Amino acid sequence: MRYSGFVSLRTVVALCIIMTVMPIAVTSVELLSKIEERYDLVNDELCLYRLRRMLLIAYDTYTDGSTMNFIYKDSERQLSLINGRLLMTPGYQMFLDDIDSLYFIENEGCIVLVYEKDKKEYKAVLCEAEGIRIADFCDNSDVDDELYGDNE
Repeated sequence: MRYSGFVSLRTVVALCIIMTVMPIAVTSVELLSKIEERYDLVNDELCLYRLRRMLLIAYDTYTDGSTMNFIYKDSERQLSLINGRLLMTPGYQMFLDDIDSLYFIENEGCIVLVYEKDKKEYKAVLCEAEGIRIADFCDNSDVDDELYGDNE
């Protein structure tokens, strides 16, 4: 009978420790999920950067909406959505994955990639026309709302 209060005290101390640790654990899990989401965005940006570098030396670039065609290293190449991936053919060079949909828009000599991933829409200027810088194109207020939408 003398030790029955001792067991209750241990239980109360254990519950206090658990109640102190739980908020820290929940916060840590939330932060890890945000880091994973940022990792995907950073990975996409790195892949798009690699694609832009390739398109800098490509020529005869044009798009029909669902595909983008260009000549790179003296051979015809095509970017298109295949099985949820942005692939360059011939061959199998993957730039983006887990894509729900994508299309290309050509406006004022610039080609913009618009893609949907995890129910969010992303836009990326892939290549620019001679004499037009990407920064100038993005700051132009006359650009179609189709490209950048209403920010208001």
